[in-house]
Amino acid sequence: MLYKRIFIIGCGWLGLPLAISLKNAGHTVMGSTRDASRQMEAGDGATTGDVGSSTRDASRQVEAGDGATAGDVGSSTRDASRQMEAGDGATAGDVGSSTRAKSKFKELEAHGLRPFTFDFDHPDSGAMPSADVVIITVPPSSSTEYIRALSVITRHIDPNCHLIFCSTTSVYGEQDDLLCTEDMLSPGDLSSVDNPDLARHGTPRKVLIEAEGIISEHKNHTILRLAGLYGPGRHPVKYLSGRSGLSKPNAPVNLIHQSDIIQLVHALIQADVQADVDNVRSGQQQKMQTLQSHRTFDVENVRSGQQQKMKSLQSHRTHDVDNVRSEQQQNMQTLQSHRTFDVINVCSGQHPTRKDYYSSVALALGIPAPQFDLSDSSGGKIIDNQKLVKILGYDPILKDP
Repeated sequence: MLYKRIFIIGCGWLGLPLAISLKNAGHTVMGSTRDASRQMEAGDGATTGDVGSSTRDASRQVEAGDGATAGDVGSSTRDASRQMEAGDGATAGDVGSSTRAKSKFKELEAHGLRPFTFDFDHPDSGAMPSADVVIITVPPSSSTEYIRALSVITRHIDPNCHLIFCSTTSVYGEQDDLLCTEDMLSPGDLSSVDNPDLARHGTPRKVLIEAEGIISEHKNHTILRLAGLYGPGRHPVKYLSGRSGLSKPNAPVNLIHQSDIIQLVHALIQADVQADVDNVRSGQQQKMQTLQSHRTFDVENVRSGQQQKMKSLQSHRTHDVDNVRSEQQQNMQTLQSHRTFDVINVCSGQHPTRKDYYSSVALALGIPAPQFDLSDSSGGKIIDNQKLVKILGYDPILKDP
C-alpha cells in the first residue's frame, strides 16, 4: 500500500499539523474529537484543564524550559510553572484554551480530515476506526482515565496496525550529567522509580512508564520519547521572560521542533510503505521462480524420463527448503527492524546551557531575558538522539524562534 489509513488521537498543537501534513502526502487521515455533547475538544488529547484553564496558573502552560525536567523552572519549592513542560511531557500543552467538540469536528472537516469520536475520559463509549497506523499524541495530564483509555485502544485497534505513541523524556527522571539512551529504560520497567517519585506536569513518573508498558504490548509499536516541544506559536522563553531566580543555569536544554517530529512520523510511515512494496515484490519473485521451476520440470520430464523426474523432484524439495529459509530470514529481518526502532528519543543534538540559550532567544525576540540563580551549580540530563539521526538522516538543530 503506497498510502495508509491513519487515525490520530489528539488533534491539537502537534496532532493537527501532523494530520494535515500526512493528508497532504496522500494518506487518508482520521482525527479524533470528543463526544459532540461534551464541551471539551480532543486537543492533543489535552485540555481537561492542563492548558488554558482559568483555574490554573498561566505559567503552567509551558514546559520547564527544555522538556528535560519538570524542575527546570523555578525554585526548588516547585512553583506551578515547574509542573508543566512542552514535551518532556510529550505534548502537554499541545492545545490552547478548550473549545467545543462541534467546533473541532468542523475544523477537522475543513482541513479535509475525517473526524472520529473518541473520548479519553470515556474510552468505552465508542469503537475504533479501521486504520493501518494509529498515532496517539494525548498527554497523561489530559484525563483521569488515561491508563484505562490506552488499554482500551490497544485492545480494539487492528493487531497488525502500526501504533505510534508520543511519550516523554520525563520517563528518565531527574539525574544530573546523565546521557539518556533508549535502552537504559524499557517501557513499563518501574524498577527505577523512586517511592514516592517526582511528578511531571502533575503526572507521576510511574504513570508515564506504565503508559509505555501498555503500548509496548502491541506487537507493532513505536514509542517516541519527546523532549521539550517548541514551534509555531510556542516557545518556553516567552514564559520565562522577565522572571528571576530560575534554577539550573548550567543545565543542558533538550528540545525538539514540531517540524522535526512531523518529519520523523513521515519517515516511520514511509518505512511501512516500503515494507509493503518489498513484500509485494518478494511475492512476485517467488511466484515467478515457481513458474520457471514448473516449466523446467515439464521439459525435463519429456526429455529425460524417469531419471529427470527424480532430479526435478529433488529440485522442488530444495526450492521448498529455500523458500522456507527465505521466509524465515525475512521475518527475522522485519522483527529486528521493529525492535531497532520500538523506542526513539526525539531531541535535537544541540544542548547549550539554559542560561545561554534562553538569554540569546530572548534577545532575538526583543523580550526581557530570564534571570538565573548563578549560585546553583546543578546540572541536568542530556537526551541521546543517535537513533533519531539514523532514521531522519540528519541531526535536528535548534531553530530560530
